[in-house]
Amino acid sequence: MNAKVAKSISVLIICTLVLALFPPTLLKAKTNQESSADNPSETYRSQFHYSPSENWMNDPNGLVYYDGEYHLFYQHNPTGNQWGPMYWGHAVSEDLINWEEHPIALYPDENGFIWSGSVVVDKGNTAGFQSGDEAPMVAMFTHEKGGHQTQSLAYSNDKGRTWNKYEGNPVIEMPENTDVFRDPKVFWHEETEKWVMIISAGQSVEIYRSADLKEWEHTGSFPRPEDAGSGVWEVPDLVELPVDGDETNKRWALLVSVSEGAAAGGSGMEYFVGDFNGKTFTKTQEATPVDYGADMYAGITWSNIPEADGRNIMLGWMNNWQYAQDIPTEGFRGAMSLPRELGLSSGSDGSLSLTQKPVSEFDSLRGESTEWTDELIDGNGKQLLSETEDLIEIEAEFDMKETSAEEFGFQWKNSNEQSMAVSFNTQTQQLNVDRSEAGESSFSDDFAKKHEAPMQIEDGKVNLRMIVDRASIEVFGNDGKTVLTDQVFRDESPSSLELYTVNGDVQVNTIKITKLNKADIRVKEDTIPKDVPSTLENGNFETGDLSGWKQQGNAFAGAVSDAENYWDTHPFQQEGKYHVWGFAGESSDPDFRTGTLQSDYFKLAGNGKIEFLIGGGQDIEKLYVALVRAEDGKELFKATGANEEKYRRVSWDASKFVGETLYLKVVDYHTDGFGHINVDDFQVYHEGEMLGDTIENGNFETGDLTGWTIEEGDAFSAEDVTSDTDWGWGGPFNHQGDYHLWGAKDGGDEQTGVLKSSPFILSGTGKISFLIGGGNDIDNLYVALVRASDGKELLKATNTEWNDDESYTPVSWDASDYLGEELYIKVVDKATGGWGHINVDDFQVKQTGLLAHWPLNEAEGSEAKDEVTGKMDPVSYVFNDAKYKPSTDPLWREGLVGNALLFDGYSTWITRDAESMIQPEDALTIEGWVAPRSYEWGDLGQVSAIVNQHDKTKNE
Repeated sequence: MNAKVAKSISVLIICTLVLALFPPTLLKAKTNQESSADNPSETYRSQFHYSPSENWMNDPNGLVYYDGEYHLFYQHNPTGNQWGPMYWGHAVSEDLINWEEHPIALYPDENGFIWSGSVVVDKGNTAGFQSGDEAPMVAMFTHEKGGHQTQSLAYSNDKGRTWNKYEGNPVIEMPENTDVFRDPKVFWHEETEKWVMIISAGQSVEIYRSADLKEWEHTGSFPRPEDAGSGVWEVPDLVELPVDGDETNKRWALLVSVSEGAAAGGSGMEYFVGDFNGKTFTKTQEATPVDYGADMYAGITWSNIPEADGRNIMLGWMNNWQYAQDIPTEGFRGAMSLPRELGLSSGSDGSLSLTQKPVSEFDSLRGESTEWTDELIDGNGKQLLSETEDLIEIEAEFDMKETSAEEFGFQWKNSNEQSMAVSFNTQTQQLNVDRSEAGESSFSDDFAKKHEAPMQIEDGKVNLRMIVDRASIEVFGNDGKTVLTDQVFRDESPSSLELYTVNGDVQVNTIKITKLNKADIRVKEDTIPKDVPSTLENGNFETGDLSGWKQQGNAFAGAVSDAENYWDTHPFQQEGKYHVWGFAGESSDPDFRTGTLQSDYFKLAGNGKIEFLIGGGQDIEKLYVALVRAEDGKELFKATGANEEKYRRVSWDASKFVGETLYLKVVDYHTDGFGHINVDDFQVYHEGEMLGDTIENGNFETGDLTGWTIEEGDAFSAEDVTSDTDWGWGGPFNHQGDYHLWGAKDGGDEQTGVLKSSPFILSGTGKISFLIGGGNDIDNLYVALVRASDGKELLKATNTEWNDDESYTPVSWDASDYLGEELYIKVVDKATGGWGHINVDDFQVKQTGLLAHWPLNEAEGSEAKDEVTGKMDPVSYVFNDAKYKPSTDPLWREGLVGNALLFDGYSTWITRDAESMIQPEDALTIEGWVAPRSYEWGDLGQVSAIVNQHDKTKNE
């Protein structure tokens, strides 16, 4: 089946395809943890693991505790769902479980992108950054630019809410003869009273020390073993851990992340136990995996944990570089592990093993429990739950002295033949997680695997703790000595849970299954004042600074300028003296700087018109001005530059939002090429009638020049507007409607002149079309699209198809670069002599064009791609979550061309958020290739077809 949406006069739709339409620039709001019933793209959203509200996340950075708050900074790409330009995202928690997402903490600047690093609390103010009574946070991070990696500092004196970059950055240059120098982890070493930094150099971990965080001395190197395999070391951490819980007996553990060749394939983590003297690390044991699952990477520990607490708490990125950029989440990509308390456990042979367990705060999520004790399970197994909760914890202990089975474990199964298992093999003494048939895996050949970990029977027992979230499972064996972390993308159909055995019985001491509640993970909401003005403070920047605006990052540092010209001789054409020139300010690379500007709140009043001047680079996704609704952060309108420093005026009809509290946001996430934006003269209050987005009498159907102005000459008059269908010696004209403008009708070829349309604001797709006839002379006989603010002719056309006759040919312009600007049409006749006239008709300046197109070629799954926008829209099927029959996916079929989707009665529908599509003002056409199988059951008078009506005489 093929579905399209286009413009028409009337439409009759009888179908279960649901389209909800709204104004053209409305985008989705930022939210966390929406239910998949409300938003199918949230199907794989973790419910108690931190994930950002939108876009990409990888390594945790800068984990630090300060004044009752745990801070989580992380690698973040705010421009998309895959790895790209790196910023530091930021979230804050009081209990490590419930998180509040804060604005971006660190933005790329002229020194590069913001890669991984760490944060310390400088209690002694050794760096001299403290400005108040409280100790500052100091971040040390990698600046990366074009492969060059240096180490830099930033500091905060307000509990991490705002940050300043150190003017002396970078503090450590990249050593020669290395291509990796990143991910610094800094901590205070009490014995030497120095700051210590460990950092990855790819095939080694390098060690530095400092007294003030600014001047660093290299003290040691810990090389990667020669037989370590491919990949590089990343994100190291060095932490002193108690042995068997004894705080008087501690040893050091060096944690490193391996980019390739980890225990489960791809990326992972490993650790070394050893000694550290403040300068060098010496291993006493060989490398051991931190986690035998596929999805634990870049784990680091929190700094500044209070001494009374004493815990060493690690957090990792729950993903794997083999497939991280392709996992089937929509709108966001990436989640963190549960925070884990670390320790060391001594073995009978004197070796030390890393132990991990979820932080005790996790217990707050526990709900009702079901428990079994002292039960022998034979080869028939035991169904524990016929329908298990989505979020559960399982704690189990087995008596191995009374167990004869070769293997036993827990298995989840659903009606869609998806299954997941956690098992223990008594012969090989291995703990396994099998996700090979657990759910969606088509995105990578490396995903559907069984992962194994060695785990010894201890004191005749095996104990397991399993924590299952919407898209993951974390398994802690034998009190956390063996851990496996795996993502699992199972559908939402109910699963049964069984304890199974292979070739024998298993003796259960205890099994406890506990329902888990969702954590509260949300975006921080700003406090919106009740009374806000209807005007904007300093919207024209005539204070000479950014008063009234809130700045994040440094894209606009020093950008308020009084420069009248750029490149010496070209005028900006700003309003007043001052404006924001994104290229201004002291910077070695202004186009690489990033950041945002946010105005104060205002309540939209008057006629709802908002206008401003914009210049600079062109990138609607990374370099733009947005009108934002304060209530939910939704970007309502957007505009970008045109790769020109000179200003153009943009106007928005925001009348729909009159009475609402809004703000303006200027965004610069662009880091190459024309990577800055210029703005001036924001006006948010207007009265009177608003300029429309159409031209008056563009088709001349009034029979005269109503709506048009004769600017000069006598080439055009009301007598030139004619209903003639031919020109006497030939024909037809092929015009539209009854009337058109024939330049030779009244006066012939010798007259000259200029005709101007009424002004309009360009909207819709930006396409402009019209008919042109008469002579062919682009310099003297043409139609032009003109910008009202400066009179510049933006686009021109003449009758290039002239064939010694008067007939019309169609012209189409893509004027989308000028959306939101005030424009007009100008018809110019400066030609005399033979064919010295021009004919025009049917100017169309507001067009919507193709709004959406679903080829429906997916062949499987529950999403369909709209080729116009690239969006993936959910395909709903009444039996997706069937309770009284097997749950099934939508009914994909082979089509006449490619694939097709069976719209089975009234059971199948595609939905699109109403606020993400253009809405034409008059009507829609929905077209579909349909093969109705039959009329529907019953007497409803409804058929399985889409009925479409056009007025073909008007070329619709």
